[in-house]
Amino acid sequence: MGMAASQARFLGLTARKTNVEYEGQQINQQRTTLSNQSANYYNQLLGMSVPVPPSVSDYTKTVYSFQDGSMNCNITSLTAQKGGTYLVSYTSSWTDDFSAVSAGSSIITRSGSDSAYKYSIGAKELRELNDYETDTDFTKEYSENYTSVTIDNKKYSLTKSDEGTGKDVVKYTYNDGTSEKTIYVDNTGKCYKDANKQNVIDNATAKKTATITKYSGNDEYLKSLSSDNLNKLMQEEEEYIKVLNEKYGEGTWLVRYLQN
Repeated sequence: MGMAASQARFLGLTARKTNVEYEGQQINQQRTTLSNQSANYYNQLLGMSVPVPPSVSDYTKTVYSFQDGSMNCNITSLTAQKGGTYLVSYTSSWTDDFSAVSAGSSIITRSGSDSAYKYSIGAKELRELNDYETDTDFTKEYSENYTSVTIDNKKYSLTKSDEGTGKDVVKYTYNDGTSEKTIYVDNTGKCYKDANKQNVIDNATAKKTATITKYSGNDEYLKSLSSDNLNKLMQEEEEYIKVLNEKYGEGTWLVRYLQN
């Protein structure tokens, strides 16, 4: 009985030892698995990029635009040319800020030929600034003597001379900014360097002061003005032209008035 009990106890201890060894192997196996997972996580961490917010350029489109007076212009294409210049294509629109309901855009259109272009904003045709000489909607009275002369696109005030004049011409003087000059003008506004009408000044045109007495056109704003206000407006437009030419260079300027 003693030997049998001892043998049973030995077998129990052996089984327990074997089980402990097995549990140790399982723990080591789990440690190896955890070590492999840790290495994988570390490698993934090394390959990760720093998170950044999305770029504005991913959700926007760059459009270059500029303003030309009251016109909003968006550039659609730029084509390089010789000499460092570019051929620019753009669309233009006018914001109708006078609208009683809401502001919108009207397309600017051009019609006519190269020699007589007409520009319109919506259905409203634009008028050339200070173009009273050829505009038949204005009834005008002119002064007896010439009061200004335009030479090479520069305007000067004329003063009638008290001295004798030549054949069919009147002697005037003007100051070109450096000295007093003499000029002779016939009854058509043609200018000469001498009293005998031998030397014509081709680049000069004399004008008389015009006084507007009536407006008979369809412009609602101009129809609302008195004769005095129309003449003041004519003088203001002349000043507008000077400012525009000084800022942007010589050109033809168009205008549209609104009846408030």
